[in-house]
Amino acid sequence: MKILVTGAAGFVGRNLIDEISSQKVKIIAVDNFNNLLYSRKIKKANFEHISKYKTVKCFNIDVISLPNTQTFKNFDCIINLAALPGQQLSWQYINDYTESNFLTVSALLSRFCANQNTHFIQASTSSVYGKLALPDKDSVPNPDNPYGITKLASEQLIRTYRENFRVNYSILRFFSIYGPYQRPDMGVHKFLQGIILGKPINIYGNGLQSRALTYIQDAVKVINLTMEKGPQNISFDVSGSKTYSVNEIVSTCELVVGKKAQIKFVASPPGDQVHTKSDCNKLKEIFGLKIETNLEYGLKQQLNQMIS
Repeated sequence: MKILVTGAAGFVGRNLIDEISSQKVKIIAVDNFNNLLYSRKIKKANFEHISKYKTVKCFNIDVISLPNTQTFKNFDCIINLAALPGQQLSWQYINDYTESNFLTVSALLSRFCANQNTHFIQASTSSVYGKLALPDKDSVPNPDNPYGITKLASEQLIRTYRENFRVNYSILRFFSIYGPYQRPDMGVHKFLQGIILGKPINIYGNGLQSRALTYIQDAVKVINLTMEKGPQNISFDVSGSKTYSVNEIVSTCELVVGKKAQIKFVASPPGDQVHTKSDCNKLKEIFGLKIETNLEYGLKQQLNQMIS
């Protein structure tokens, strides 16, 4: 099997390739080292790490500019992790988010998937649901920031390609992934880092907003199972089965670090989600899977990586 992994130098990409590199696959790993959210140094270090695997070939290049060579032909599966994540910056950089989250998907679909047998696995987000991402049968996606809008637009484009060009796809809507090598701009990393260094950490609003969390190894497991199972031609939520308030997450971070946090409550930014809870039924139906990784365990693994 030949696989293209885009956004391979990111948090999920590094962990995913660690997992699948030992399988009987040939992996083409691509990343453009965009540094809008955090330093290129982190992505370069991740690329250096995954390049040690014999089954992996790494290319520092933009997805839209992939060369027309044999290396970039005949993929059995494309795992599209390439994106600009995060809600706050998306207000300022709408063009960048549109290119990374929508035009990149368009380029991949038209070149590698239209009227072909390639399985296109799209990493999407709970942000497509908007401020309230809750498992309500009557709820429909209603994103409340440009990031969520661009991710939902890419989902709709994939479905349109399915209808018109027989594209095979699976869309995974991830909820708040955390764990080793998490991006430094993400909440859990900021909480742990602040507590470790004894610096103030910001909590939006009153901290009572709730989050469904997904431990990175569980996210990787679902991607791997999706690849093995084949195209589902649907979208489905991916997260742990429990939800936590932000205050509870910070308290658990304090527990694993062994220090109290210096908390500063600040105003919530535009488009910030209030409550997220996934619908885990499809995970159970398709894979017989229920994600129950203990939060304290997951945070300990992330802490160990950060201080090692």
